[in-house]
Amino acid sequence: MIVEFSVANFKSFKDLESIQFQAAKIKSKYEFVDANNTFDASDKIKLLKSKAVYGANASGKTNLVKAFKTMLSIITESFKDDKIIEEYIEPFRLSEETIDEPTFFEIIFIYENVKYRYGMTVKAGKVIEEWLFGKPGKREVYYFVREDMTVQVNENKFKEVSKIADVPDDEIPMYSDTSLFLTVAAASQRKLAKSLLNYLKNQIEIISGLDDTHLMDVVMDKLEDETFKNQLTEFISSVDTGIKSIRKVDLSDYMLSENVSSLNGKRNTAFIQIERKVYDTENNTNGKSTFFMLDKHEAEGTKKMIALFPFIQSALKQGKLLIIDEFDARMHPRLVRTTLELFNSRTVNPNNAQLFIVSHATHLMRARYLRRDQISLIEKSKFGVSRIYSLAQFKENRNDVFFENDYLTGAYGSVPFTNQLSWAFSDIKMLENA
Repeated sequence: MIVEFSVANFKSFKDLESIQFQAAKIKSKYEFVDANNTFDASDKIKLLKSKAVYGANASGKTNLVKAFKTMLSIITESFKDDKIIEEYIEPFRLSEETIDEPTFFEIIFIYENVKYRYGMTVKAGKVIEEWLFGKPGKREVYYFVREDMTVQVNENKFKEVSKIADVPDDEIPMYSDTSLFLTVAAASQRKLAKSLLNYLKNQIEIISGLDDTHLMDVVMDKLEDETFKNQLTEFISSVDTGIKSIRKVDLSDYMLSENVSSLNGKRNTAFIQIERKVYDTENNTNGKSTFFMLDKHEAEGTKKMIALFPFIQSALKQGKLLIIDEFDARMHPRLVRTTLELFNSRTVNPNNAQLFIVSHATHLMRARYLRRDQISLIEKSKFGVSRIYSLAQFKENRNDVFFENDYLTGAYGSVPFTNQLSWAFSDIKMLENA
């Protein structure tokens, strides 16, 4: 369960900014929203099941997702790839005071009823600082702290990594200035280190709502499983009622000669087919059906829902955090709302999975769907600096206010300036008057 993520000096984020999954001490207008959209975690912490981020184009929303993904990539890959930090890190470049400063990442999460706080600062391809704190009791204690190549370990809490940290001067340590200490400890099969790394690696899924290519590959692989195929068919049939079934087809077994050239002649290429009902002249089903290639004949919204299904299913089953950038792209507003409601549900989501979406679907900004603390906004200043703030910070807001209207009229900021847009086409007006 994720409590908070923070970033500083990364792309458009100059200053320290955080996205909170901890519920604020507020109440919704509707009791069922408070009951469904939050859950009790350990250490008397109440967390949110979903979070929606809004903002103008180029405000920094996608950069926030990239920050999440970059930290996870460094955590999971730094031991194997000594260039990973250098390749992924891009500091804020529009200020002289930050361009030579380190980039900051920190994530707070709960694992086996202990709240952990793990973070790092990195610069020029190297690890500058790294830390792990935990709260197994009433007080937070350090597990290890690192500065450059010096690591101090709390023997009472993290003794398993002591030998990795305490390296004689005449020996080369297992970790390097380009790799994380926690990653190396996990690779060395230290039990807690490995468990924490695997939790972060496996419990956070980040996908794009614009690029379905990778997502469809996952669907293709999972269609080999009959149970998954039946579940996907049931799901997509409820979204698109004309669909009867879905299946994976291999060209080596089922040749469609008219499509071979479009698939570059790869005889073993697999593709997905959708079976639809056939109707007679009276619009009654005649017991027949026909198959269509998903890629060529289906609506983009249908394809996207198919692509998202295994990730939604996996998150709900395993209690993951699912992060989706451009969540509502190519999707009907009702499908967007219904997907959100899957996570904000006590029956469908008993494992307290969390959904974090970047969206322009303002119809979700209503008290019956989301609490104020579930809505965050990102705004970029004239200096190119992105900042994050929550709707819960607007103290004057009533719980029954129509958030969408106020947002679109600019009451909360974080909307594009469109009043001068016509100037871009002023030459057209001049031609009309000529």
